[in-house]
Amino acid sequence: MCANSPGLADVRMATPVRCVRRVGHGLQLATDAAVERYDQVVRACHSDQALAILGDSATPAEASLLGSIR
Repeated sequence: MCANSPGLADVRMATPVRCVRRVGHGLQLATDAAVERYDQVVRACHSDQALAILGDSATPAEASLLGSIR
């Protein structure tokens, strides 16, 4: 993904996400720099990493899908 992709308002590259929590209809992401809320998020990581980031907030469907990928 290119950092200057058209149509994307905010692209953060090389920014490790420490925690993701569901907040209403959005997501709250914690990085080393800040805690911010977003309506949508694109994760560029392996399925096991995405599941670990979601932690207990993963829905049953997310846990099933992400857990089935090897």
